[in-house]
Amino acid sequence: MRDTTWQSEVHQWACTATGTSLAPMEQVRTEAWSSVWRTRGRGVTYWFKENTPPLTPEGPVHAALADLAPDQVTAPVAWDVERGWLLTLDGGQVLQDLYPERRGMDTAAIRTMLRSYAQLQRATIGHGERLRAAGLPDRSPATAGQTLLQVATAMAAAAPDDPRHITEHELARLVAGVEAVEEAARCLQQGPVPLAFDHNDLFPRNVFVPRAHWSYRFFDFGESLWSHPFESLVMLAWEVVHQHKLPAGDIGLLDLDHPGIHDVFDAYLEQWRDFADLPTLRRLTGAALQLAPVYRAERWMEILARRPHALDRHGGTPRAWIFDIERPVRL
Repeated sequence: MRDTTWQSEVHQWACTATGTSLAPMEQVRTEAWSSVWRTRGRGVTYWFKENTPPLTPEGPVHAALADLAPDQVTAPVAWDVERGWLLTLDGGQVLQDLYPERRGMDTAAIRTMLRSYAQLQRATIGHGERLRAAGLPDRSPATAGQTLLQVATAMAAAAPDDPRHITEHELARLVAGVEAVEEAARCLQQGPVPLAFDHNDLFPRNVFVPRAHWSYRFFDFGESLWSHPFESLVMLAWEVVHQHKLPAGDIGLLDLDHPGIHDVFDAYLEQWRDFADLPTLRRLTGAALQLAPVYRAERWMEILARRPHALDRHGGTPRAWIFDIERPVRL
């Protein structure tokens, strides 16, 4: 719990931003990456978020996305990059809460949501310079090999009792995997689909369900990147694997050539058919899913470096992601 001086400062900032006398701030949750509070004024609910560095540019990135894709992103009310503060309007129910028994993974809903998400991504094509200027990190495929080496080296440097630590043998495995990662990166670089916005945490909890005159709307852009758009599918891919109880195993080829996967992902890939045929788009998705774990691990290493108190709960997460680079993906 933050002290009363901080709460008073946030409350005054939010009142000034809204031009409204707001109710006292109510803490909703605190995680390693952010703290979230809620308030109300004149019948309107607002959400306040304080991001952990390096996620503090979320405000201007959110605003730029809302300008580029107003049908998929609601503009933020206010933000302060230096303090990592963001104030947004309540967007209603999130997709995960609509189907809690399935963690939001209703097939029909996910298919429709992915079509809307593809439209958000397509609206950002050609606007990389603007989004990077707003603070969106550039993680184009060309950076994947070097990023993998940096992350692996940092993990090897952690103390042996640190849950992020990897052994010398594991470091050698990851270094040997750079070649495969760079090959997947070349596949994406030479492919026909341009770079675009990548949410990097696309999941039903970060999507508002449609309301009157609204399509699905997206939020929580703190971990987002400028990258290959198909990398966004990595979180959903694993969720569909678990949902269909596919024999993913722990090593070797990750075979996602399954009707349950195609049923979900083809709805998304169809939105890119003007760039390539479906088999080509599936092949590109496989390459993107091999790269995406590099950037998931990198983000977690950055967050945990700033929030070491979270190591007990989240310290194993970088390991959970980074070794997936050893697994080619077939879709």
